[in-house]
Amino acid sequence: MGDAHLSPAVKGKTVLVVGDSWAANFGTGMSKIASADNMIVNAGLGGCGIMMPHSVAGKKATPACLEWPEKWPQYMAMYKPDAVLLRTATWDMYPQAFSESDAELTIEYPAVRARFEKYMDRAIRILTENNTPVYLTNAKIGGVNSSNSQSLAMNKAVREFAEKNAGRGVHLLDLAAQLCNNAGCPPVAASQKVYDKTDHPTPWSRDRLAAWILNSMFADESASGV
Repeated sequence: MGDAHLSPAVKGKTVLVVGDSWAANFGTGMSKIASADNMIVNAGLGGCGIMMPHSVAGKKATPACLEWPEKWPQYMAMYKPDAVLLRTATWDMYPQAFSESDAELTIEYPAVRARFEKYMDRAIRILTENNTPVYLTNAKIGGVNSSNSQSLAMNKAVREFAEKNAGRGVHLLDLAAQLCNNAGCPPVAASQKVYDKTDHPTPWSRDRLAAWILNSMFADESASGV
């Protein structure tokens, strides 16, 4: 799972990390393993997707989650990153409503899938400023708060979006293949716990996945699945 070592090619790079708590987790891992001459701008926010919902899983959307259309252009102008990691799979697959009167629906519904694609397009227009490559990740299959069908629907949406927008510099990092296999998503790899109590990567798996992400961005080194 992931990469054990960071490639020497990852040198003098600036990476902007945006998205949810998994994004923030990976940003922390990148900052830990990358040498001092790399800059990791960690703007991941826990509990945030990109679809600008009114509510998610019965709770009103956090105001900070609605600010990305204003914040991300500022980050792009300020830091001029060499690459961007956008990780938004988890919260955008959950049941959510887009107005006070709407029922909450998951990414499995066509209307929600269409909204996801609309806001992904908006995000990519911001993040590919100056032809900056953008790397998306999919999600592990299932989890504490999501069903297999939700994560599979999300992963299908992310994969098809990346394929459709490859010409715009959009790439897919197959996180699900790193974490899961035909038998499921093992909680232990190489005698190490993969997830913590919140179902996020432990420091061990976080750092290996961070190395895999950076190597994939700058050294074209893509690890196989678990």
